[in-house]
Amino acid sequence: MRKYLIILGNDKISRHFFYEFQKIEKNACGITICIDASTNIKRIFRLILKKRLSISIVLKMVWAEFIRKDFRRIDHQYKIKTNNELYELLKKNKFDKIYLFRAGLIINKMNLSIGIPFINVHCADVSNFGGLAAISKALKAKAYTQKACLHVVTTTIDDDSNIVDYQPYTLNPDNSYHRNEEIAYNAGITLLLRNIENDLSVSPKKN
Repeated sequence: MRKYLIILGNDKISRHFFYEFQKIEKNACGITICIDASTNIKRIFRLILKKRLSISIVLKMVWAEFIRKDFRRIDHQYKIKTNNELYELLKKNKFDKIYLFRAGLIINKMNLSIGIPFINVHCADVSNFGGLAAISKALKAKAYTQKACLHVVTTTIDDDSNIVDYQPYTLNPDNSYHRNEEIAYNAGITLLLRNIENDLSVSPKKN
């Protein structure tokens, strides 16, 4: 039986994904859920100081998260904060593929060298709007025709050289930032669920 690891962020969007994921197959065989708890206030503050994020977009993101509908907690088997913790998890388990959704941890060479494919969900066109605040950048550029991308993780952040699949969507400049975030992340959830369903359909069922 093939084994898959899904690493999720610790936020409402990830809980929304998990809610939808449970509809696919309750207690799906071969799926392990891990929470990435690496993101915290200190990290966000450092990103602001390094001008990787502006205060205005952080406030928009915080407000969007605050008013977003919440879902029940994620039933997870593991929680990690560092690449070292992830490495220990991977060494103890023989995963065939790893999906990342809303994970803040930057996967390092040590973990990539294990040879397990890491597949990340980026909820905007990764070729033109990689990195942080992608949805905000797309709106600012008036690039309203967008797509959530599923791509293979490499040592280059948001590498677009191997896009596995994508889900089109359209941003609306008349919408609030929160509403546009919902459109983008719903596309990302749809994309990830479709690929997990495909994996489960080709994996041998547990006897």
